[in-house]
Amino acid sequence: MDGIEVKHRHTGAVLHSGEHETLKDAVAAATKGGADLRGANLSEAYLRGADLCGASLSGADLRGANLSEAYLRGADLCGASLSGADLRGANLSEAYLRGA
Repeated sequence: MDGIEVKHRHTGAVLHSGEHETLKDAVAAATKGGADLRGANLSEAYLRGADLCGASLSGADLRGANLSEAYLRGADLCGASLSGADLRGANLSEAYLRGA
């Protein structure tokens, strides 16, 4: 396992870090632990099938991310950059998408 960090898209501040196999595992663990991932840099991230229920991802950079079949129920994606993101089959019920 490697130490993986999720950083803020503008400041580079570390929002979450830990020993995880993949970035997908890191983001899922951060979400499960209630981490604030607002503004996270997740562009081009492979998050297919990730359980991100209730994730705090407002203002996150998710451009080109693979979020297909991801569980995003109740996630806060307000103002997130989703251009080119693959959302096929993603569960977005009750997700907050204003300005995304």
